[in-house]
Amino acid sequence: MKRDITMTPTAYTPSTTQIGPILRQTAAALRWPLVALSRYYTAVLERPVGIRQTLLLLNAQTAFLFAAFPVSGPLVLRALCVAWLLHAVLKCRAAL
Repeated sequence: MKRDITMTPTAYTPSTTQIGPILRQTAAALRWPLVALSRYYTAVLERPVGIRQTLLLLNAQTAFLFAAFPVSGPLVLRALCVAWLLHAVLKCRAAL
Protein backbone atom coordinates (compact mmCIF):
# COMPACT_ATOMS: atom_id res chain seq x y z
CA MET A 1 0.00 0.00 0.00
CA LYS A 2 1.51 3.26 -1.12
CA ARG A 3 0.85 6.45 0.86
CA ASP A 4 1.83 9.50 -1.11
CA ILE A 5 0.47 12.96 -0.53
CA THR A 6 0.83 15.61 -3.16
CA MET A 7 0.68 19.19 -1.99
CA THR A 8 0.63 22.09 -4.36
CA PRO A 9 2.21 25.31 -3.11
CA THR A 10 0.03 28.37 -3.09
CA ALA A 11 1.18 31.88 -2.53
CA TYR A 12 -0.48 33.42 0.50
CA THR A 13 -0.92 37.14 0.19
CA PRO A 14 -2.99 38.65 2.96
CA SER A 15 -5.26 41.37 1.80
CA THR A 16 -5.35 44.81 3.34
CA THR A 17 -8.71 44.03 4.88
CA GLN A 18 -7.00 41.37 6.99
CA ILE A 19 -4.01 43.51 7.95
CA GLY A 20 -5.92 46.71 8.71
CA PRO A 21 -7.57 45.61 11.97
CA ILE A 22 -4.32 44.06 13.18
CA LEU A 23 -2.42 47.30 12.57
CA ARG A 24 -5.14 49.35 14.29
CA GLN A 25 -5.08 47.05 17.33
CA THR A 26 -1.29 47.18 17.48
CA ALA A 27 -1.25 50.97 17.20
CA ALA A 28 -3.89 51.26 19.93
CA ALA A 29 -1.91 48.92 22.19
CA LEU A 30 1.28 50.92 21.67
CA ARG A 31 -0.52 54.22 22.17
CA TRP A 32 -2.29 53.14 25.39
CA PRO A 33 0.59 53.93 27.82
CA LEU A 34 0.95 57.39 26.29
CA VAL A 35 -2.78 58.01 26.61
CA ALA A 36 -2.71 56.92 30.26
CA LEU A 37 0.28 59.18 30.95
CA SER A 38 -1.45 62.01 29.11
CA ARG A 39 -4.46 61.62 31.39
CA TYR A 40 -2.16 61.72 34.41
CA TYR A 41 -0.49 64.92 33.20
CA THR A 42 -3.93 66.40 32.50
CA ALA A 43 -4.98 65.69 36.08
CA VAL A 44 -1.75 67.08 37.56
CA LEU A 45 -1.52 70.20 35.40
CA GLU A 46 -5.28 70.80 35.45
CA ARG A 47 -5.30 71.50 31.72
CA PRO A 48 -5.68 69.23 28.69
CA VAL A 49 -2.44 67.59 27.62
CA GLY A 50 -2.20 65.78 24.27
CA ILE A 51 0.05 62.97 23.14
CA ARG A 52 2.61 65.33 21.57
CA GLN A 53 2.82 67.38 24.76
CA THR A 54 3.18 64.16 26.75
CA LEU A 55 6.13 63.16 24.60
CA LEU A 56 7.69 66.59 25.09
CA LEU A 57 7.25 66.29 28.88
CA LEU A 58 8.87 62.84 28.81
CA ASN A 59 11.74 64.28 26.78
CA ALA A 60 12.26 67.03 29.36
CA GLN A 61 12.17 64.54 32.23
CA THR A 62 14.66 62.26 30.51
CA ALA A 63 16.94 65.21 29.77
CA PHE A 64 16.77 66.20 33.43
CA LEU A 65 17.77 62.71 34.52
CA PHE A 66 20.73 62.67 32.14
CA ALA A 67 21.78 66.19 33.18
CA ALA A 68 21.43 65.75 36.94
CA PHE A 69 22.58 62.23 37.73
CA PRO A 70 25.83 61.47 35.84
CA VAL A 71 27.99 63.23 38.45
CA SER A 72 31.19 61.43 37.47
CA GLY A 73 30.76 61.93 33.72
CA PRO A 74 33.03 64.07 31.55
CA LEU A 75 32.38 67.80 31.60
CA VAL A 76 31.65 67.94 27.87
CA LEU A 77 29.01 65.22 28.19
CA ARG A 78 27.39 66.99 31.12
CA ALA A 79 27.36 70.26 29.15
CA LEU A 80 25.62 68.48 26.26
CA CYS A 81 23.05 67.04 28.66
CA VAL A 82 22.40 70.48 30.14
CA ALA A 83 21.99 71.91 26.63
CA TRP A 84 19.56 69.08 25.85
CA LEU A 85 17.66 69.91 29.04
CA LEU A 86 17.40 73.59 28.16
CA HIS A 87 16.25 72.77 24.64
CA ALA A 88 13.67 70.26 25.93
CA VAL A 89 12.29 72.67 28.51
CA LEU A 90 11.97 75.48 25.96
CA LYS A 91 10.18 73.18 23.49
CA CYS A 92 7.91 71.93 26.25
CA ARG A 93 7.12 75.45 27.42
CA ALA A 94 6.29 76.55 23.87
CA ALA A 95 3.93 73.59 23.40
CA LEU A 96 2.08 74.06 26.68
